[in-house]
Amino acid sequence: MDDTLLRDLSVAVYAVLFAGLAIRALIDWRATREAASIWFSVAFGVLALVVITSAGIEAASGDEPAEWASRLIIALLALYPPSLLAFAYAFGVVSRAERRLAFAWFGLLAAWTLTVLDLPAAGERGGAAFGVFTVAFVAGWLLASVRVVVSLLVLGRRRAAVARGRMHLLAIGFALLDVSLLLQAIGVDGDLRTPIAIISAVSAICSALGFSPPGWLRAVARRRDEQQLRAAVARLASAVTERDVLEALLPSAQAVLGAPEVAMVPFDEGASSWVAVGYDEVELAHIRNELEHVELPEAARSVQANGRVYAHTAASWIVVQRPRAGSFFGDDELQIIGSIDAIVQLAIARIRDAAAVRDHEQLLQAAIDMAELGKWRWSVGADEVWWSPRMYEIFGADPRGGMSFDRYRELLAPEERDRVATIVDYAVREAMPYEVRHRVVRPDGGEVWVHSRGRVMPADATAPKRVIGITSDITDQVRLEQQLRDTTEALRAAERGLREQG
Repeated sequence: MDDTLLRDLSVAVYAVLFAGLAIRALIDWRATREAASIWFSVAFGVLALVVITSAGIEAASGDEPAEWASRLIIALLALYPPSLLAFAYAFGVVSRAERRLAFAWFGLLAAWTLTVLDLPAAGERGGAAFGVFTVAFVAGWLLASVRVVVSLLVLGRRRAAVARGRMHLLAIGFALLDVSLLLQAIGVDGDLRTPIAIISAVSAICSALGFSPPGWLRAVARRRDEQQLRAAVARLASAVTERDVLEALLPSAQAVLGAPEVAMVPFDEGASSWVAVGYDEVELAHIRNELEHVELPEAARSVQANGRVYAHTAASWIVVQRPRAGSFFGDDELQIIGSIDAIVQLAIARIRDAAAVRDHEQLLQAAIDMAELGKWRWSVGADEVWWSPRMYEIFGADPRGGMSFDRYRELLAPEERDRVATIVDYAVREAMPYEVRHRVVRPDGGEVWVHSRGRVMPADATAPKRVIGITSDITDQVRLEQQLRDTTEALRAAERGLREQG
């Protein structure tokens, strides 16, 4: 590819990208009315207009542009540095005085260009006045641009990963444009026109990626955020209350959002369950009041008020102090908040499920205690048997000796052992519940009757085949049944005797 074709291709790339950036920023401004968007549109609109005008004049005349056209192009370029500073001013990183000075300085240079400046002919160096103008123009451009580049680099260090990447890409784009300007200022006989065009094209590409990064670039930028959130998930393992969840997650939320102030407010909880960083009590009081009256637009999940983002998530309100960069760099914050909310939901659901399980177990244990039931568990393959203290009381066994299925069989009355073993073996083999009533001979010689219910738990990846169940002492019930049978038999015998006598 020869130099002319490469140069023309590079010019076409950055002309299209500059124009596209200007139009896109203007559309964003109409939607958000953010000052940063309109000044970004002006800055890149100026560059696009200069490139397109220069290319059009060169194509039409095939020669150097006329003097009036050169004056117009230089005057248009003078709009870029103050527009860039106004763009940065919208984020609070450039002072009002700096912005005013830039507009005054380049306004003066534009007026000088359009009136009394003596432009040199092609190939000439120009007079002293033009030299002073060139130094003033280039120095002012570089000072303004370097101020913005440094500010974006510093500001980006405190922002979420995607916003940080966007700011740094824009800073690189602006810096490359400065390099292009310097090469233009020192160029000799057009020898640097192709490198200038290539650098300008790369500058436009970096600026375009910074303004509207594609999905794959956002995914790359989010890797650090995702790592921090994964680390936060690991810390949630020890959380036992909803407040513990929020306290464990808050540092990571603050880091990935790049916000100095963050508050997390679970629903249906008192003020004591809030967690926050950066906000003092007065600010938290304002937030509490605003949460009582905040109204979300239809189908919206968040709203901005008083410089804060109130995100209504499934598990809580997440309140973030939004920097002056606003939505220009902050749209990805809401996606991060969505990820944080998903983690909060899962952690709180786990805690609530665990609490429900504990409550159920306590109620079950209370019922078992009132019914004087014994609990047991048998790991079939390992022949490991666990008995509750009540089981040892019922069977009169010594808990210090431990328990196994064979020892359990030995405690049964001799005539019961084969019958009970057959019932249990069949239940285990068919994985079905069972119940059995049998007599037990205690080690001290005493006898009791028990009723056992068992359920077979099939083996899975986390546990072997087990049988769990409960056992109750039904000795008194059996004795009453026997007394009832004896009484019934005695009555029948008496009845037969009366009939025989009669």
